[in-house]
Order: sequence, then structure tokens, then C-alpha cells
Amino acid sequence: MVALYVSVGHGFSMPSPEETLLPEGNINKELQPEQGWQYEAGIRLNLLRNTAQVEATAYQINLNNLLVTKRLTEDIFTGINAGKTRHWGVELLWKQLVFQHLNFPGNLNVNANYTFSQNRFIDFTDNDNTFDGNLLPGIPSNLFQVTLVWHPLKPLILNVRFQYTGEQFINDANTVTWEMSSYTLA
Repeated sequence: MVALYVSVGHGFSMPSPEETLLPEGNINKELQPEQGWQYEAGIRLNLLRNTAQVEATAYQINLNNLLVTKRLTEDIFTGINAGKTRHWGVELLWKQLVFQHLNFPGNLNVNANYTFSQNRFIDFTDNDNTFDGNLLPGIPSNLFQVTLVWHPLKPLILNVRFQYTGEQFINDANTVTWEMSSYTLA
């Protein structure tokens, strides 16, 4: 079976009460809600007598007035709008039933997914510093995960997960990466 899908959406996100407060406790009346358009297209395939499923999705999100948190001092934060941003990427998913028995050894499933994304400032200036074209901090470009789910007997489930998270910047200027810039968990 093959399924194709396309989605287009428009939405907004209002700032939270915490984001609207200035350090003095006043409300920041210049703060605007995020607004954006999302475009997505993909394909889903069921293969090998429905024991395997493969899915690929491409997306793009264009945001105006992205809400970000700005650190003013060690303990004081406020919300600001970060101009325009563009988020695009590709997501790949593979699900596989390895074996399925009514009794021991039960059934085993493997799920793997990979995401590649580029999330950039298109138009953002803060304190006379221009960050146009820079990657958004705190969002890795690569994510990979594999999960094995073994159900050997009715009351017992064993779940093993491997995850890789790619490098990510921690500032708007893209000059500092996270100390453990990319890491793996198992």
C-alpha cells in the first residue's frame, strides 16, 4: 500500500504571561504573537505483507515574530520577538516486525527514525547585532533513534533505545556549541 499526503497550515501562538513581563513587572506591549505557515509532503509505504512500514516527510515552516527568551542578567529573563525564521527538514521512519509468535520468543519490533533539519534566522537583530542566516540555538540538525521492543511473554516487555543527537549552538551568534555538542545514549 502507498499513501501520499500534503498539508498546508497557518497558525499563531500567543506569548505566555511570563514572556510578556518586563523585568520591572510591566507588560511588554510591543511583544507580538508568533505567526507562521507550515508546508508538508510525504509518502508512506507498507511493505513485506505489512510487516514493514517506511515513511518519508519533507517540511518547511516560515515564522514571523518567533518568541524567544532573552537573558538580561544571570537571574532575569524576558520574552522578545526574533523577527523571521525558516525551519525546514526531512524526517525518515522505518518500522519492522522482525518476528511474531504466540508463545516464546514472542514478537520483536524495530523502529528507526532520522531527522535532518535546518532552522535559521531570516531577519533578526538584537542589541545592534544581526543574526540573519544563523542557525537557531538549542536545535540540533541531526537526530537519530532506534528502538527494539521485545515482547517474549504476555506480562513482559523489554524496550531498548539508542539515540544520537547532533551538534547544536547555544548562542544566537553561532560562536559557541554545547560542551557535549553531539552525544549518543543507549
